[in-house]
Order: sequence, then structure tokens, then C-alpha cells
Amino acid sequence: MKKTRAAIILAAVYYLSPGGCSRNPSIPMEIIEITPLLELNAVIPDYKIMPFFNLFQNMAIDQQGNIYYLKFGHDRIQKFDKTGRLAADIGGIGQGADALFSPTAILVENDSLYVLNDAGRQVKIFNLDGEFKSSFKIDNAWPPTSLCVDREAIYVNVIDKSNKTRNDGKLISVYDHEGRLVKKIGPIIKCNSMIGYNTFNRIRMIARDENIYYAFINQPLISWSGKNGGRTAVLDLRKFGIPVIDAIAGRIDAEGIDTPETFKDDSVSSGTCISFCSGFAVDEAGRIFYIPNTAGSGSRDEWDNSILLFNENHKLSKKIYLKTGKETVTPRDFLIAGGKAIYGIGTIKERSILFKF
Repeated sequence: MKKTRAAIILAAVYYLSPGGCSRNPSIPMEIIEITPLLELNAVIPDYKIMPFFNLFQNMAIDQQGNIYYLKFGHDRIQKFDKTGRLAADIGGIGQGADALFSPTAILVENDSLYVLNDAGRQVKIFNLDGEFKSSFKIDNAWPPTSLCVDREAIYVNVIDKSNKTRNDGKLISVYDHEGRLVKKIGPIIKCNSMIGYNTFNRIRMIARDENIYYAFINQPLISWSGKNGGRTAVLDLRKFGIPVIDAIAGRIDAEGIDTPETFKDDSVSSGTCISFCSGFAVDEAGRIFYIPNTAGSGSRDEWDNSILLFNENHKLSKKIYLKTGKETVTPRDFLIAGGKAIYGIGTIKERSILFKF
């Protein structure tokens, strides 16, 4: 991360949340100067931050800086080199093994491109030139929207449709690199309806050392489970006195937005929810970077547009703001290259940029 000549340290203010008094400790604020690598709107003319974009992994990056962009509704992935030149079109509708239909997530790891293909509930694997390598099926699943990969295994956020009791399933299915189901890990959030179960157990995740770290999209929770099973720990962000998190929770209370306990029934048209997490990453030291969903908060607070940093002991240690020159950058999401380098997607007014974090 490139810092300004003098990192600016300020004390956070106390905040009165809509749901009551929520005292916030003094958390240092750091302003980081970033250098845009690409203006995504210029490279990808139809690129835009989509509603619910945080639910899907629609962009990836490799160690050479090539970008992979999943075009929703077009059933293909575009590869751009680091200068923004279109290098390959991958997938597309068809009958061949390389065909894609309603893909929901992509990831680059182990010199391969991994694609969650909704049709057929499959993971499809390509080399980085777009040549099909292999695939395997995910059974009994709602449309999967998140995966991570390491040398040992492929981890998929599988919402199991066979879990009729809704409270006895697992969050993550672990497959070996031959596509065989090895185990399931990570306890689910208990819900009172099948659609609620599907809604509140969506996560973003990353494999680090012996753990799988994951952030729930529609709940203010970060957790990590050992790769061999079992929950290691949970961070409930409501306990940190973070104004933007308190504001989202306040909206849920004030507007009657559904929670896992109140989501009504199994009808697709019933119930509403709101997202807490916009972006999530974990570095090699085990530090957690979390982007709250500012749009969901409805607030205008000094914590808006910040990245929350939890140190290697998982204590909230600072809030980070991004700028380039005189312009403020709103963080939107993170990308991990080769399991190491962290890149970010941010917006400057109407422009979307890619930067190295």
C-alpha cells in the first residue's frame, strides 16, 4: 500500500446509532494515496457497478495484471491485458464443454480460471488463454455465487437445496482438484424459511494458511473455519460501535427489513433484506480488510467510504480512506492476484477504476 507522505491520524467520534447508544473507541484514520491502473469504464464500455454486485464475483486478476470480466447476461468472460487491450473471449453459449450459461462467479488461481456455471451447477476450469480444461458438478445447490481455491482444494459456497430443515447444513463444500466432494465446513446461519436460508448464507471467502475466512453479505459477521472443519471464531461487527454498521442495523429495525428470524416463507416474492458487506479481503499476515455497504446504510458519516482494517489479532485497528490527487476514491471491492497481491475496485464520481492496494 502506498501511503501519503504523512498518514493522517484522527480520532473517531462517538456515534449514537438508530437502535440506541453505540460507543465507538478511538480508531485511527489513515489516508492512502492510490494510483489508478486502469479506468474500467474506458476498457469495458458497458462496465458499471451493478445492484447486488457484491453478491457475485464478476472480476478476477492474475499475477501478470490481466483482468477477467464476467459479462452478466452475455454468458462469457472477457480477458484484458494490463494495458486494457482485449486479449480473449472465453466461454459463450453453445453445446461444447467450454460453453457457459448463467455464470455467477470467477476466480484466477493456480494458473487457471475457475468459473461457477449456474446451468448444471458446475465448476468449469480453463487455462489463462481460455482453453477448457475440466469441470465437475455441484449437486442439490441453489445457484452458487462464491468460491475460493488453494493448492489443496476448491471451496464453494454451496447452499444445499436438500437441507429441508434449514438449520443442519454447512456453508462451504470442499472439493479436491479432481472434483470429488471431500467434506463440508462452516455452520450456517439458522433461518425460518428456505429462501431466508438461501439469502442469509451468502458469503465472500478466501483461503489463508489453515483457515477459510468469510464475510456474510447480508449479515454483519466475519468468520473463519479451519480447513479440516469446525468454526474457529466469529466477529460480530455490531459489537465494535462502527457507525456505518449501526446505521444499516438501524434501517433494519426502523423499516422492518427482514432478518434470518423474520424472513417469512418459501415464496421468492416474500421478504426483504439489506447488504452489510461490499468487499472483503485477507492478506498473508491474516489482517482482514472489510468494505461496508455504504449505500445500504443511508447515512452520511465520516466512516462512510472507509475500509475497516482488523489486525492479525482481529482487533479493529484503523479505518482507511483512499484518494488519488485531490479526488476521493470510494472503495467497492477487492481482487486477489495469485493468492497474494490485493487489488481494489473503486469509484471516483461516475468513473470506476482498478488500483493496487
